[in-house]
Amino acid sequence: MKDISSLMFLLFCVLCALQDIRHREIHILTFLVFGGIGVLMSIMEGRDMGKLLLAMLPGALLMALALRPLDIIGTGDALWILTAAMYMGVRAILFTFSLACFLCVFAGLYIVFKNRFDLRRAKKMELPFTAILPIPILLRSIWAAL
Repeated sequence: MKDISSLMFLLFCVLCALQDIRHREIHILTFLVFGGIGVLMSIMEGRDMGKLLLAMLPGALLMALALRPLDIIGTGDALWILTAAMYMGVRAILFTFSLACFLCVFAGLYIVFKNRFDLRRAKKMELPFTAILPIPILLRSIWAAL
């Protein structure tokens, strides 16, 4: 059952990354379908619902930031973290989010260099954060396998 859950999460990551890169948004149906599958898998695996709710806390906090008009983080990014909580624990969520934020620094530097230091034009560009999120998950999986 754990293998099926891992496979579904990998499929979720790939679909979200592709949608974010191609369309700069992720369809809400993607979150609903994979979130529902994640809940069912958590129930079938006998996962403690208290731990599931704790893992959803970072996503809920990010959703509160996403709903504010400050453009700190996109709604899709917050929904991604919230949906990923169905598949990962709170430590894995925090590790993934922290490492993805660190990797975004390099993506931001790439945008600045690409625009030849024209910061006005670079500020208008958005980072596809959800496309960066599978990288920490891959690194975490490699680390766990060692």
